[in-house]
Amino acid sequence: MESVCSLVAVMSGPIALGFVGTTLLGQKLDRIHCYQIAAGMLALISIVSTIVAFWGTSRLKIDDSVPAGQLFSGVLATFRNHNFLVIVVIYVVMVIANRVSIAQIFMLLKHFHGRQEEQSIYLLLSYFAGSLGTLCFWVPLGGSIGPRKAITLALVIWPIAYGTLVWDRWVEWKLCFATFVAGASYCGILVLVSTLIAETIDRDSAESKESREGLYASATNLALQIGLGFGYFLTGVTLQAIGYQPVEPQQPDSVVTGLRISVLSYPLLSSMIALAMIWQYRRLESKRTAI
Repeated sequence: MESVCSLVAVMSGPIALGFVGTTLLGQKLDRIHCYQIAAGMLALISIVSTIVAFWGTSRLKIDDSVPAGQLFSGVLATFRNHNFLVIVVIYVVMVIANRVSIAQIFMLLKHFHGRQEEQSIYLLLSYFAGSLGTLCFWVPLGGSIGPRKAITLALVIWPIAYGTLVWDRWVEWKLCFATFVAGASYCGILVLVSTLIAETIDRDSAESKESREGLYASATNLALQIGLGFGYFLTGVTLQAIGYQPVEPQQPDSVVTGLRISVLSYPLLSSMIALAMIWQYRRLESKRTAI
């Protein structure tokens, strides 16, 4: 059930965008409205998933200081683990930034690079090829140099790839390369964050002598859905802020400039936050080792 909720959460954006141009409550829906609907869908799904997580993990033993029987007690108790909290912050920030950037990338390709949506499919395929095809690169790299160094590398590459997309109007192969690198670096971030989460869970099990993998998995799943929902909401807010007009086939230069700034800013700022969190994670690890 929880996996179904996660799948619906991931697909909520494309599902909502399928209603562009239809009428709801007497108002014609545009892209901005559909992103807001997706955010509402995610809020509902998050509640349902949390209830499922509670039912699935309520019998597991957790910290005795947490009152038994409360709906959110089991999931929220996992955030008392400071290392886990730091990793989840990285996870949520990256999911939000990626969701906003991906939602706006086709608009950027259309109004800045002059590619219509049907002409941009190969770029989407290039992005997913980077996401799926580099898994075999990041896993061995994390094992070779360590997950923290590997994720730092991915966090540096990711905003550079988006910066390339907004820097100039490139020919097709350069656009394909930039989207491939964007997908590859984001894949590395997610894979290596998952490695750090697993490392934290294993350490918690060794120290507490309790099996709480289900609670941590539920907390991570809830964080994912919150990130996706807020990402959709932030997409709509950002498009309104830069003055995007969904009904206009051509956007003024000010809107195109706003799109370029937005597509670059979210990956750049999120990577900076994540790098600061990685430093905090290392500091907590050093303190734990010293103790």
